[in-house]
Amino acid sequence: MRMAFSSGNNSGTCSAHAAACAEQVPELLPELKAMRILSGMGYGVVRPIFRDTTAVGSLMRRKLAPVMEPIMAQLHILQGEGS
Repeated sequence: MRMAFSSGNNSGTCSAHAAACAEQVPELLPELKAMRILSGMGYGVVRPIFRDTTAVGSLMRRKLAPVMEPIMAQLHILQGEGS
């Protein structure tokens, strides 16, 4: 099994460790991917939404939904609730 974990300055080392983990325990591949995805999350992901709106409350929740739904899906994977 081959994993594509590459981004950032130290990605070679991280990629090698992640690939080694995936080879040893392939059933953890979804969790490894979820951790990698979530590790790249930050303010830059929601900045365009916050910059372009004055929404509050339920309207803000609707505007954030396209960002939050994939994040929540990854969190569910880590909690063992999805794959």
